[in-house]
Amino acid sequence: MLPWWAWVILVVIALAWVLLFVGMAWRRGIRREFIAFLKEKFGDLKVLEEHIAYLRVEGGRGFEGGLVGLGALYHAVGQPEVRTPADRREVYEKYLQVLREGVAVSSRRLDPVQDGGRVMPRLVTREFFAGEPALAGAPNVPLGQTGLYVVYVLDGDPSVVYLTRDHLKELEMNDAELGATAMENLWRTSPFEHLVRDAVDKGMTVSVKQLDTYDAARLLLLPDLLKDGEELFAAVPDRDTLVFTKAPQSGQVEAMEGMLTPVSDKLLLSRVLRVTNRGVELV
Repeated sequence: MLPWWAWVILVVIALAWVLLFVGMAWRRGIRREFIAFLKEKFGDLKVLEEHIAYLRVEGGRGFEGGLVGLGALYHAVGQPEVRTPADRREVYEKYLQVLREGVAVSSRRLDPVQDGGRVMPRLVTREFFAGEPALAGAPNVPLGQTGLYVVYVLDGDPSVVYLTRDHLKELEMNDAELGATAMENLWRTSPFEHLVRDAVDKGMTVSVKQLDTYDAARLLLLPDLLKDGEELFAAVPDRDTLVFTKAPQSGQVEAMEGMLTPVSDKLLLSRVLRVTNRGVELV
């Protein structure tokens, strides 16, 4: 017979999987609707590859095609003010304009006013830098002794852009200003103080699933939401998962192992973390 906390964790994991599949179904719907929109605009356009994160297209008179990133599109369609098919079509029109005008970061300098509000933090492992040699000297901050690092991306671009030292100069920021700006932007996307209270005061296990690629990074917000003496156990098994709960009275890490199941292939850390208002550390 499993103890009560094990059942709670199993239920949370099951709910996380349900949310994941709901999110994937929502993205599939947006993706298919956007493909129909593109074919309406460009009758001879062909979709060579359809992926949750991008489309590979060719043809379409007046549209260069190639690789079309979808992360920014999902983010734009997911805003509260986008409620109707007409609202979504307006988003598609604007996104198409971005694609056709070629305003990706790769083709222009960053602007402190235009782009400062788009800087976001992301958690990566040491192996990330080995796989991205060009980012070896990119601005980053180790997350204590956890083996995780905070790097920075520009949200909303047609493809993911990791910020480099050159970008930092264009933004006219130093490392501290970049980090502060990224955290400020992350706070605006994450009104979950009530969820932290549910975990601390009610002992609930919380799974954060906004599915915008920043769920694991929201771990960085937890210390500022805790009071002296409060403690959470947390897990970020992959980029798109953050689970946290009140530390069990026994303090046994084994009680939290169910939180370490990844739900995507963007793996991060298979260890439980302890979070206090002083920071984050391995249990």
